[in-house]
Amino acid sequence: MREEGAKHRAEREALIAELKGWVEAHKPSTDWKRIQRDLFQFGDRWRASGHVGEKAYAELQEAWKTALHEASAPLHAAQKQSIARRESHGGPGRGAGRCAQPEH
Repeated sequence: MREEGAKHRAEREALIAELKGWVEAHKPSTDWKRIQRDLFQFGDRWRASGHVGEKAYAELQEAWKTALHEASAPLHAAQKQSIARRESHGGPGRGAGRCAQPEH
């Protein structure tokens, strides 16, 4: 059981390192669909990477959250900018671009 836990810990540590490397390689990218797809795949791999003890999981989870936050920060910033841009142009829900509804 300990060997399996050690193997799973090593897999999770390798995944965290891979995610950090992915962040560096994709910093200049603005292909948001691909970035989101890649991040979802990293998340799926994290969930499937096997069981580790509670203490080890707490340590690894903190490192994982930090790396994932760094990886997703540009995507979240672009989403916020997009929302702000749409709202400043009177996007749907603000009156402009809405169809007039006939009164009954």
